[in-house]
Amino acid sequence: MILRQIKREDIVVPQKKKQHYIPKTLLKRFSINKKCFIYNLKSNEVIDNAVSYEDQCYANYMYGSDLKIENELAEIESDFSAILDFVIINNSLPVEEERIKKLSRYIILQWLRTESAVDRFQTIAKDTMCSFLPSVLSYYKIDQENFDVEQYVGECITTTFPRQQVAVHNVECSLSSDLNISDLKLCILKNATDINLVLSDDLVIVGNDFQPEYGLGANCPGVYFYMPISPDLLLLLYDSKMYKIKKCELSINEIEYLNYLQLAKARKILIGKNKESLSNLKKTYDSFIFNDVFKFFQHMGWKDPILINRAIPRFIAAYAKIYGYPRVNLPLKINPIITMDNAFTPYKDNPQRLFFRGDLNEYLWKKEYWGNDFSKLVYDTYLSK
Repeated sequence: MILRQIKREDIVVPQKKKQHYIPKTLLKRFSINKKCFIYNLKSNEVIDNAVSYEDQCYANYMYGSDLKIENELAEIESDFSAILDFVIINNSLPVEEERIKKLSRYIILQWLRTESAVDRFQTIAKDTMCSFLPSVLSYYKIDQENFDVEQYVGECITTTFPRQQVAVHNVECSLSSDLNISDLKLCILKNATDINLVLSDDLVIVGNDFQPEYGLGANCPGVYFYMPISPDLLLLLYDSKMYKIKKCELSINEIEYLNYLQLAKARKILIGKNKESLSNLKKTYDSFIFNDVFKFFQHMGWKDPILINRAIPRFIAAYAKIYGYPRVNLPLKINPIITMDNAFTPYKDNPQRLFFRGDLNEYLWKKEYWGNDFSKLVYDTYLSK
């Protein structure tokens, strides 16, 4: 048997198999010599040595092996990279309206193209099915005691909404002409501290101080999006009819707030240009959750504080991400960077006051039960011009 020596050109590498959901042009801004530091949330540890940024935030054929979406994204990222270079070099936004539009649209694309965005879609679909399935079973007189709703719904979601299909759908939605964000204003916020901004694998932070629970759609009034683009710069896309910017330079408290939002949103990792910024964030995280976990052990019957203190680090390492979201005592709903128009304050956090910006038809049929004051406010603010 004769073995032929395999040459390099004989090896066929799958084309564009490694598809990044955070583009390399953005990841490299948080690296030095093509390497970055990682805060692993599952282990609650910051790695000691920097690693290649090219090996972060990707999935094999995330947008399909036909490369249709991947190639389309490559063109968009090329434009985005050129605009990003300008912004970072000049420390300011471009003046051309078309480039502002592309930058704004990219923020929405980035918000919807990640693994976490797929998770959110599947979770909403799962919760919806779980909520109405018992009624369906009851209607058809199916024995619910022997019917595993969670397992059935989980298998149904996996089959009906596979991750790759959802990822493609999300990208297509973000690029759709039906999504109009031209009325949102883009501004750049500058880090005036020695603390670096960090990046998570779900980097776009969406919020809404007017409707914090139900107003997180791109067409909702009061919505805003934060996206860090370097350790020193952050883009803010916001509803300027609802909010005013307090200032464009970020203080230490504001940087810490924004970094903690990245931690709260992260799926698996945070990325930093240096180890110090991630280590400081880990200390903040640990200090917030320590008291809650201590009380949990006491509730479970543990009496000796020394034993509890020894057990807490192991517990946090095992269940780190579970304790990473707004359960901790940080006012995530309080936005220190922008302020809401006082005229809307009496109507905030009320889903009956939710509407789509600029939708005259919706306004016409909702104004009857809104009342004169709120109807006039909405019309004068969003529709009169």
